[in-house]
Amino acid sequence: MVNTATLNPHANAAEMFWNTVRFLPRSLGRAPEGPQDSNTSGGTDSGGGISSFKSSQAQLEETKLQRDELKAEVQRLKKELETRPTLKELKHQHRVMERWIQRNSRSGFQ
Repeated sequence: MVNTATLNPHANAAEMFWNTVRFLPRSLGRAPEGPQDSNTSGGTDSGGGISSFKSSQAQLEETKLQRDELKAEVQRLKKELETRPTLKELKHQHRVMERWIQRNSRSGFQ
């Protein structure tokens, strides 16, 4: 018996491809098997392709909502940061308070 794969390595390429595709899940593009799958209504994939697509769509919408929420929080934090005093302003306030305390302690407020 002669092995045809050794004579022509491309002869069984299609057969190897279909054998590989047969084991793929439908969501990854598995080819329909037999006449029962080829007669599905409307050309929809009864093996989960549509549900996988809907799941992906739902996940995409959820991700968009999270992204929008994070953008809004970033804007809120930026506004909050603008209202906070800078380090230079805080040091100035500290010096003013220190001088005020020194003046009051010298004047007899004890």
